[in-house]
Amino acid sequence: MPNWTTNYTTFIGAKETIDTIYSYFNIEDDVFGFDKVAPTPEPLRAVASPIRVIEDKEFKEEHGALPQTKEEVDNFLTSYKKQSEQTKKNSFGLQNVTHTMALVLSEAYGADNWYDWQVKNWGVKWAGTRVSIEYKSDNILLVCYDTPWDTPDRIFETLENQFEDLTVLNMALFEGDDDGIITTKGDDRANSAYWTTRQYCELDIQDMDTAEDLQLVYPWVVRECEPNEYNLETMKKYKSFINEHGEAQFFPRSQKEPKEKSEFEKSTD
Repeated sequence: MPNWTTNYTTFIGAKETIDTIYSYFNIEDDVFGFDKVAPTPEPLRAVASPIRVIEDKEFKEEHGALPQTKEEVDNFLTSYKKQSEQTKKNSFGLQNVTHTMALVLSEAYGADNWYDWQVKNWGVKWAGTRVSIEYKSDNILLVCYDTPWDTPDRIFETLENQFEDLTVLNMALFEGDDDGIITTKGDDRANSAYWTTRQYCELDIQDMDTAEDLQLVYPWVVRECEPNEYNLETMKKYKSFINEHGEAQFFPRSQKEPKEKSEFEKSTD
């Protein structure tokens, strides 16, 4: 099992952008669907990780085929995956491939199996899980979720490339790390404008009748992170936000939204 990373992610953008990103979170299945942001190529879903490269003769004897071109490799893997799903065999995927197949997949997709592709394009091997929507308005979305080993930096990068009005901030708590909740995207001031973090010790005390019992007392470190409601409501009121550099600016306007003056603009008329 991996060490889990708990992410506290802030998304800021126009209403359509925030609504789209919100749709990537499946609350019922408890998943942040990275596949909706950067879909794993279908042929790679049929390939196990790690792969084992075998001789052409051995592969043909096992499968009765020897795919060589991209089209042949894609068709073979699509058929293999479909058959595996029907028979419920080889659920981990095709483990043995030829040197040619591995080369074709790497040239076409940048990886020869799903694991390497997802680490390269998501930053982590699996999608986000244990999802909690902490706050949502027209322009701001705060979400907490877990990822294996690290933060999904490549997903953040892809989203910001897809939505030019989008700003993404992130803090994370790395399992087994004593540093606590730290900033991983944006600066500390920016993240602190949206989230309030606390760290304290909680004593685990049972009945203490002897000196030996004192040795069982242990101060557990508790780390908590929750939305900064006051700041969020203030930003909503004044139609402004704190960007990744800790600077204030007005929300990006929706393409469908008529221009409406903020409270600040009204006060300066």
